[in-house]
Amino acid sequence: MSNYVNLASLQRGTFGTTNNDLARERNDIPLSDNWNVDNYSTTQECAFYIVNFLGLVTVDTLVVRMYEKDNRIFTFHQFESYDGAKWTEILKPGETRKGAFKITFDPRLVSQIRVRGRSTLNDHLHFVRFQAFNISGKASLLIPSSDPPFFQSTGLYNGVMTSDNRDSAWKVIALPGGTSFKAGENAFIQKPHPGWKPAASATAGWIGVTSNGEDGIPVGDYEFQTTFTIPSPYTALEVNFAVDDNLKSVVVSNGTTITSFNGNGFGQWSNFTATGLIPGAVTTMTFKVYNSGGALGLLVQFGAFLVTPPPTSSGIRKL
Repeated sequence: MSNYVNLASLQRGTFGTTNNDLARERNDIPLSDNWNVDNYSTTQECAFYIVNFLGLVTVDTLVVRMYEKDNRIFTFHQFESYDGAKWTEILKPGETRKGAFKITFDPRLVSQIRVRGRSTLNDHLHFVRFQAFNISGKASLLIPSSDPPFFQSTGLYNGVMTSDNRDSAWKVIALPGGTSFKAGENAFIQKPHPGWKPAASATAGWIGVTSNGEDGIPVGDYEFQTTFTIPSPYTALEVNFAVDDNLKSVVVSNGTTITSFNGNGFGQWSNFTATGLIPGAVTTMTFKVYNSGGALGLLVQFGAFLVTPPPTSSGIRKL
């Protein structure tokens, strides 16, 4: 498996444990390309291992090494990946493994992987190595449906600075003076203003230049930017948004500037379609938001990619 990049390391992800209650234990260790047997972490059966990829990446292979200085066998109760919208099973509950093993599956978009289980020795898992690869080199294709997946939406990727709740996929690249926020920093995932609609959800959250959406923000233009790559053969993207106060423009790195939207974005979902995108190319989108004073917030939800070939008679697009 020479020359393949450990995507978990590339994305500077964290590897640690977390319970679902307030009494959580965090035991982060670095993901690197050169692990050895002394780099390990354990967790009780009631907790999850969490591997965070800071952004969506295409993964089709996992290389995992469990503790192997004895004959213990590990049973996995949950082993699944998250694409920003839903969890998808990797191993079925009750599957067992020991020592080092490889898992392969069809290419899928991954932002997190979580694992829960125990060993035959005790109620702990004991990981020594966890690596994620895209061996096939193929991009994961998002198929339009009545319940589409969401891609690079705001408020989903907390991981740049976990202590102050930043969105690792969105930066604020320009803003007027009067705040302590510096241009080029990652946007805050905000505690939403009670009057903002729609509410934050598992598919999109509000972002801004403070952690609290009720803070008063100086008047002026604020530019929020995100960068992503669209897999072939998709060339267009449906975008839903809501904003406080007004979305003035969206600039796309293919040279398009969008200033006409279906709705004004205040207090409701509005939308537009970005077209002429180049599959496989790095695409940047910059949202210019005007704030008239008081609270400032932006909610963006990228819908399914649009694909150029027409649907088949069954309603499923052929790729």
